[in-house]
Amino acid sequence: MATRPVPLLSTPGPIAAGGTLVAMLIGVLMAASPAYGVGLLLAVCYVALVLVNLPLGLAIWVSVTLFERLPFVWVGPTAAALMVLLAWAGTLRTRRTYVAQVLGRHRLLLASLGCLLVWMSVTAMWAEDQVRVATETGKWFVAAIILVVVATTVARPSHLRLLLAAFVVGAVVSVGLGLVDLVIPYDFALEDEGDRLKGGGGDSNYLAAGLVSALVLAGGLAGAISAPPLRWGVCVAAVAVAGGIAATQSRGGLIALGVTAVAAIVVFRQRRPQVIAFTLVVAITGAAWFTASPTAWNRIVTTELEGTGRADLWTVGWRMFRDHPVAGVGMHNYSIRAGDYVREPGTLESVELIADRPHEPHNVFLGLLAETGIVGLLLYLMLVLACLAAMRRSIRAFEALGEHDLTDLSRAVLVATIGALTASVFIPNGGDKRLFVLMALGPAMLGIAAGWTQRQEIPRPRKAGDQGAGPGSFGPARSSRPAARVGESLR
Repeated sequence: MATRPVPLLSTPGPIAAGGTLVAMLIGVLMAASPAYGVGLLLAVCYVALVLVNLPLGLAIWVSVTLFERLPFVWVGPTAAALMVLLAWAGTLRTRRTYVAQVLGRHRLLLASLGCLLVWMSVTAMWAEDQVRVATETGKWFVAAIILVVVATTVARPSHLRLLLAAFVVGAVVSVGLGLVDLVIPYDFALEDEGDRLKGGGGDSNYLAAGLVSALVLAGGLAGAISAPPLRWGVCVAAVAVAGGIAATQSRGGLIALGVTAVAAIVVFRQRRPQVIAFTLVVAITGAAWFTASPTAWNRIVTTELEGTGRADLWTVGWRMFRDHPVAGVGMHNYSIRAGDYVREPGTLESVELIADRPHEPHNVFLGLLAETGIVGLLLYLMLVLACLAAMRRSIRAFEALGEHDLTDLSRAVLVATIGALTASVFIPNGGDKRLFVLMALGPAMLGIAAGWTQRQEIPRPRKAGDQGAGPGSFGPARSSRPAARVGESLR
């Protein structure tokens, strides 16, 4: 009788040998360079974790994205993202049915995403600098992969809670590192912005954009967590994040925070008293920071945008769009072509930020309009609206199922995404991984709701004492009305 060959890696010998070699390499690196040794040790542990628990590995990566620009983090986030992608691809065969269902439910979203990437690549044909097109488009391709991976990996309510908690933890860590830098400068920051909090994002405005979303998610988790210690921990984290937003002194971040407050009052219809109370706590926290730092408040209330030149950058962007309304000047070619528009009628006060030290337009939507034309902007808006629509449908689906905690989490994700998109009006964060993680949660949450609907439709065995129960008989299925209402939301 022939025996089947035993795979090499299923036996303990090769695994033990490989582990020994890795341990020896870590030991050698520890002796030569402790930093590299610790880095390799963390990498090995993370690889094992991702292979065993992909959602947990994904959550850790999401947490790191909020402080990925710190020098000591180095290439960690990129390597972690690669490992998550490899693990996702490795498990795709066993999850292909679920992945196909999730992606098949969002054909318009995928079509707009694919067309956007193709159009960005095509703009290289008329761009002055094709290398810049390839570089920037590559970032958007990475963001697109992130969207697909997150949307098809977050498949259970526990996965959703874990990822949202990781987002909040990453924000708190970023704020903590930034506060330490303000007190004891350790040169982690990428820019010298005085006493503005930069955190792990390396830029105050980018940090504020992430913190606004994290604050909303913390509020949603606080309402969905029943354990008092965890709830209080999330509340403390929310206060720390609120203080971090004030410490960034970011006007765009505060505007995004105001928009999210209004959006939360509209979206959380049945929890408006709680939302108002949460908003008051955030306002008090911010007021306490500005009271302790009057110079920070003076920067916020001043109307003169000295040093930023954002208004002039926007003016040039509009001029560029008027000359190239359909196709734009080419992806990431704004700073290359901006100098051609400083001599047109109209006063520009920050010409050096356009001609001498070219900057990006500090507005994702205007930047796409100038670089990819109306075609690129419309494709991007279609993608955003498709993700927001998926979030809205998931809210209706969880409401129909009576899952109030998941309903509140879905609403928090929707409001957090609105806040991130509002912040995009003031910073050039196109292809931001954090934003695409949030947008991916729309299809993910809809997939979770669809799974709950299928379980609603499966009849359960009758228990002894049920009316009409008999040997081998089944009791009535759960009410089909919630499932029917959810089915309408999923379409």
